[in-house]
Amino acid sequence: MNYAKMLQQHLDSGADVSVGTIQIPTHEASKQFGVIEVDKDWRIVGFEEKPLHPKESPHNPGQCNASMGIYILIPNC
Repeated sequence: MNYAKMLQQHLDSGADVSVGTIQIPTHEASKQFGVIEVDKDWRIVGFEEKPLHPKESPHNPGQCNASMGIYILIPNC
């Protein structure tokens, strides 16, 4: 994971929060990973910790966005 690239994307987008995720098959994430739900523009719209039925990615059916536990939070000043 390139943290510098993630930080630059976070700053360029003006996001309030960025979360590092990896796309994995939904059946592999079931009851094992926190799953980030995103919209078609990659905006975070939900989170579930170890869901039985993870929400699929709108970008890759059959895959979900599993949290890697990497967060960027920079307050807008």
